[in-house]
Amino acid sequence: MNRTLNPDVVGVRLPVQPTTAMAVVRLVDQPDASASRIARLVEFDPAMSATVLRLANAPHLGLGRRVTSARQAVVLLGSKSVGSLAASGTASLVFGTTDTDAPEGFWAHAVTTAIAGANLARRIGGPADELFSLGLLHDLGSLLLHQRDPERFATVSEQAATRRQRGGVCELEQAAFGTDHVRLGADLIDRWNLPERFVNAVRLHHIPSPDVLPDTTSRLLAAAHALASTLDDGTPRERELDPVDALALLDLHERPSLVLTDIEREVHAAATFLRDLR
Repeated sequence: MNRTLNPDVVGVRLPVQPTTAMAVVRLVDQPDASASRIARLVEFDPAMSATVLRLANAPHLGLGRRVTSARQAVVLLGSKSVGSLAASGTASLVFGTTDTDAPEGFWAHAVTTAIAGANLARRIGGPADELFSLGLLHDLGSLLLHQRDPERFATVSEQAATRRQRGGVCELEQAAFGTDHVRLGADLIDRWNLPERFVNAVRLHHIPSPDVLPDTTSRLLAAAHALASTLDDGTPRERELDPVDALALLDLHERPSLVLTDIEREVHAAATFLRDLR
């Protein structure tokens, strides 16, 4: 893997959801707090998940294997360390930014893709925790483009919503920014020392062809992204695959409507869980 530093991903700052971070701080202070309960909070926030995964995969830890889920990372780092991350700032929390630094619909789409990825992984006997974390991180490149120029990013998103051919959003981003969100996202998680299959999956999640997607991880993410885009409510987002073709990537022959209903039920359960944190 080419690890030449991309200047767009050096020193990147990602927005944390304040509600999530404050809930982590409260939970860590409870005497009966468990790593699994803290992990459940962390894994719903893209920025906090990215942080714990990056730290758990830091070269100085010298682990013999890559940490591939936020849940594993929280257990490895320890509850107190994760709580310290969440409490390391006040208004800026962990990264020195606020939730207004994320484009509209980003967080909801990330969580829906994460839930869809875990759901699909369970259906084929794959690693659900891993796909949850990957789904949560798959559009980090969009954050970088949005932070670079929010107005230009909004214009590109609106154009992509009305341009329904495949690959349109990346082509529009290339024209507007000289790069695109899949390249930036892949470079970012590569820099964080996450597995190569994660890097490939992020880079290819807008490509629906099974001939191009190199492994099950890439196919799971592409399918999860497509199903999440189907369920997105009122968010302008391009969808390359319809639900039938998305499931076909995984050789799943279940009724798409039933799979979507199952994912939607899990999304509503997650929304209730997060709403109760407020």
